[in-house]
Amino acid sequence: MIINNCYSEETTPLNYKQKEIEDIVPELYESYNQDFKTKHFIMFYHPYCEWCKEMRMLLIQLSEELPNVKFHQLNCVTYKQFCQNHRVNSYPKMYIIHGFFNGQCFDRKYELIKKFIVNFK
Repeated sequence: MIINNCYSEETTPLNYKQKEIEDIVPELYESYNQDFKTKHFIMFYHPYCEWCKEMRMLLIQLSEELPNVKFHQLNCVTYKQFCQNHRVNSYPKMYIIHGFFNGQCFDRKYELIKKFIVNFK
């Protein structure tokens, strides 16, 4: 059950024509545990969530500053069951995966997210 109601049907969804953050499917998310060379930063989102749209803009900026990190987003409307299985109960929810290691990012400010990503081993 999704608790956070930070979206409404009156708002517009993320602009898919101009996206710069890769949309992924659950199988790709699961495969990142096998990638020991690259850090993967994933945002679970709802297309109508205003906070998700703002966070997406921050992630686009971060992707320019941190070219060795891959930034992704996973649509929790399309993959509702997958998100529920991963305890996504509010938006946006962000994780970093680097091989077997993963962590949740609770920060919402640019510099703090950047510090979290850079310092994650």
